[in-house]
Order: sequence, then C-alpha cells, then structure tokens
Amino acid sequence: MGKQTISRIAKAGPESKARLLQSLGIQSVLITDDKPIKSIKPLSLCRKVIHVLRKLRERNSKETSCFKELILSHGRLFDQVENLKKDITRLEYQNNELERDLREGGGSTGGGANKLNKRVEDLQERLLTRTDEVSEARRATADAMVKVTELSSQVRSKDDEISKKETQINNLTNVQRKLEEKINTLEESMKNNSSTHSRLMDEHSELQLEFNSQDRKLKDLQLENDRLRAEVMKMKAEEADRMNKITESEKAAREKDIKKQIEEATKPKQSIVETKSAKKASSPDFIDPAAVYPSIIPEKVFFSTEAHEGEISALSFSLDGHFLATGGADKVIKVWRVLQTEEKVELVAPLHGSGASIMSVQFDHINKYVLAASNDFATRLWTLGDQRPRHTLTGHTAKVFSAKFMDDSQRVITGSQDKTLKIWDLKQRRCVKTLFAGSSCCDLVHAHVLGNMIISGHWDKKIRFWDLRVSSVNPSHELAIQGRVTSLSLFPERFMLLCSTRDDTSLRLIDLRQNAITSTFSGFNLSTDWSRASFSPDGQYVAVGGSDGIIHIWEAMTGRAHKVKKDVSVHNRDIVACCWHPKGQVFASVDRSKKLAVWKR
Repeated sequence: MGKQTISRIAKAGPESKARLLQSLGIQSVLITDDKPIKSIKPLSLCRKVIHVLRKLRERNSKETSCFKELILSHGRLFDQVENLKKDITRLEYQNNELERDLREGGGSTGGGANKLNKRVEDLQERLLTRTDEVSEARRATADAMVKVTELSSQVRSKDDEISKKETQINNLTNVQRKLEEKINTLEESMKNNSSTHSRLMDEHSELQLEFNSQDRKLKDLQLENDRLRAEVMKMKAEEADRMNKITESEKAAREKDIKKQIEEATKPKQSIVETKSAKKASSPDFIDPAAVYPSIIPEKVFFSTEAHEGEISALSFSLDGHFLATGGADKVIKVWRVLQTEEKVELVAPLHGSGASIMSVQFDHINKYVLAASNDFATRLWTLGDQRPRHTLTGHTAKVFSAKFMDDSQRVITGSQDKTLKIWDLKQRRCVKTLFAGSSCCDLVHAHVLGNMIISGHWDKKIRFWDLRVSSVNPSHELAIQGRVTSLSLFPERFMLLCSTRDDTSLRLIDLRQNAITSTFSGFNLSTDWSRASFSPDGQYVAVGGSDGIIHIWEAMTGRAHKVKKDVSVHNRDIVACCWHPKGQVFASVDRSKKLAVWKR
C-alpha cells in the first residue's frame, strides 16, 4: 500500500474508513452525526491503527527500496514534462497574442513586421525544441515503464523466493519447536533420572550397609560352621571308636564262639560239622552264601523316613544284610543299620565328599568299603570304619551312572554317559582298561558265572557283553532290546538277567545261556532313565517301582503279577529303586520325594 492509498484512506469518509479497517481485521468504532455505528474502544483502536500504519510503512519501505532511483528519475521526468507543458502553454499563449497583434496592427511598418516575424520564428523554434524535449521525455517515460515492468517481474520472482524461504523458515521453525520440545522432554527426563540416580545411590548405600551386616553374619556363620565341623569330626571319631569297640566285641564274641566250638568238638560222639551247623542256626543274622532263603512279597512298612534333602536315586543292601546304603541329589550317602529281628533301622553315618548327585551305591563283600558313582564325572570309595573318602576315580568325561565291585573287591567297573566303560585297579588307583560302547551306559553287572564277563545296558536299546579274558576293547556280542535300558539285575544260579527299559516300559527276563528273552512284564511306567529293578534273593520274584508310587512284583517263572498296596504316607511320588534284603524277609524302596521305606510281610 503506497502513500496515495494512505492519503485516500485519510481523505475517505467515516464509513469507508470503517469498512477498510474491518477488511484489515480491525474492529473500530465510528461516530457520525452523534450516532454510534458500533461500540468503540478508543485505546485499543489507536493501538491497532498505529500497528497497521507501522506495518504499512515497513511494507512500503521494503517494496519501494529497489525502485527508489527509478521512482526518483520517473518523478523528475514527470516534473520536466509538467514544466514543458507549462512552457508550451505559455508559448502558445504568446504566439496567439502575437498573431492577434499582427491582425490588429496590419498597417504597421515593415520593420515592425519583420521584428514580429522574427519573434514568431523564435517562438516556433522554441516550441519545436520544447516539443522535441517532450517527445524525449515521453520516450524516457516509456523506457522507465519498461524497466518498471521488468523490475515488477523481478519483484514477483523475489516474492516467490521469499515465500519459499518463508515456507522453509516455517518448516525449520516447526523443527526447532519440536527439537525444543524434545530438549524439554530430555531435560525433564534428566531431572527424573537425577532423582532416580539419587534414590538408587541411597538404596546402594543401604544395600552396602546390609551387605556389610550380612558379611559379618556370614563370618559368624563360618566360625559357627567351623565349630560344628569340629564337633562333627569329634562325633565321627567317637562313632569310629564305637564301631571299633563293636568290632572288637564281635571279634571277642567270635573268639568265644570258636573256643566253645572247639570245646564242644572235643566232646565224644559229636562232629565238628554238626557243632558249626548248630552255631550257624542259632545266629539270626548269619547268612550262608550257599543257602537259598525264601523271599516275601512286602505288605507292611515298619520303617519310613525322609532320608535325604533331595530325591533319592540309589539303594543297596550289604551282602551280610547288616547295612543299607542310600544316595541322592543332596550329594550324600547315608549308611543305615538294619536290625531285622528287632524290625529297626537306624542311621550309622552320612558319607560326604561327592560333588554331585549319587547315581549308584554298593558295599564290598566284607563291609569295609562303600562304592558310589556320581554325576560329577567321578567314582568314589569310602571306608565304612571312619566314614572318610579313600579313593576318587576320575577319567570319565560325563556323568557316571553305575559303579560295581568285581569279585576280589580290588577292581571296580564303571559305566558312564560318555559311552565308555572303565576298569579301575584300586591298589594302583588308576584305570587299567577302557571299553568303548558307542552309547551311554546306565547300568552294568559282573557275571562271574559266565567266566569273567561284564554285561552293560545302554540307551541305544542294546545290552552288550564284554569278555574280559580277551584283550579286545569291543563287546563280544550284543542283544537288541525294544527300549532304553535303565537297569540290570543278575540271578547267577539260573543264569538269568533282569532288564528294565523305559521307552516301551517293561521288564525283560533274559536267559544268558540261550542269549534270548524268555519273559516280558509290563503294566507300569518308569519315571527316570536310571530307575532300578531287582531280583529277589531266591530268584522267585522280580520287582520295580512305578511312577504311580506303587511297587510292582511278578513271579519270575509264571509271570503272575502282584501289586503292593499303595501307602500315600510313604510313597506319593515316583519310586526310583527297590531291592530285597539278602535273606529275602525285608524289602526296601526309595522315591523322588526323599522317602526311604523298609517293608516286611
């Protein structure tokens, strides 16, 4: 908006001003003839008018700055044109006056006429000159208009550029606003993080204090542990002394019995054999290796306890029936004394030293050692007298599932998940032979009735036979089974082998002389890959514990099934292992709920 427009606004009437100001977005008040058209706020109106005028001046200055020189030159040309027009008008007036004078003074002298003609010619020349100047001015004005047009197009292009720049500025302003909002958010988050950091530092200080307190308590507990350990060692020493006294008393009793037998042997008409037979018959705990004791079907529990702190996976009676050993996930073997005539079971001692779960346990033939296989890739030997570890046999590269004494108790055979069997010499404390099975071994037995034969059961559904009389490290023959083997039990008098499998969940009776399966027993489920089944001492029965907490028993020859009535107070979870006392009148079972149960008829 230029000066002329502002001037027209100033000269316009009140209503025109109101409409113009309303078109500019200004609410104004007009008073004409003392009649208010609209409500008025003078102070607000003045401020808005001043603001509009300032904006108009700024716009006028901005738009006319580039045309300033052109406008000035154009104004000068217009001034020259106006002056020339005035001169032409004046000259035309003078010319008209002269012509009029000539008409009126026709009788004048020739000299006056000459002067007048000369003056007229001068005036005409001046008129022509002014006319040429006007033409030049008009051409200059046309050139100026061309320049104005060009500059107007340039102004429009500049306006377009300015619009683009303003759009970019608006976009950048939006980006800046978003960044500022993000900065504000981050600052707020930083404040929150600072408060959180302060709180965490306070908590850290509290935890540090608690840690120091717990550290002091730990040191106190370690001191208490050392004290209790000393007491336990003292108790073990006392127990060892007690065991030694018992051994000495038993030795004295045996010497007394021998002396009495000698005295009775010197009596007339009485043979030594008859005297020994009478003495054996009088001892309820004596077990004759050549005798066959009738076995029972267990019916009633006379002893049960939570024997371990974890599930129990191993169970075994000593050959004389005086002791029972259990082992489990708590890495401890517990030795129990079985008083058959008194129907009592009492804990003798726990055997510590294993680094992982106990998978199998066995006594030697004179109750001097306890042998155990462990999941820490090792087999250990404890002396029962002082309850201390004697040997640790290492060499397997995976869990050891089974460990058994060989005939002389000076050698041990172990089977492992690393797909090997190893024979160990206890005197040399080293492995003397390694047998490569090709599959994880879960259980094995030493079959002395077949010569010097090892039988092993594997997860590849095969039983392998190893003849130790030859130097080969490969099995002499194999027998395919329909499932993964979990346990083996041997009844040497009949050359029979009992095998339990998990995939098809059955027991199989194998005739070792024919190398063939003669019977199959099913109707139960096994809960683990190391569930153990067993023969009764007389070979009449076979037994296995099921995942239903029931002991399943069959007659080996007829296949007739017997189920021991379930007692949920004893076994409410999977039974892992079970076996008979060497005399067959006592039965023991363990489960995954830490329970040991001892049964009678």
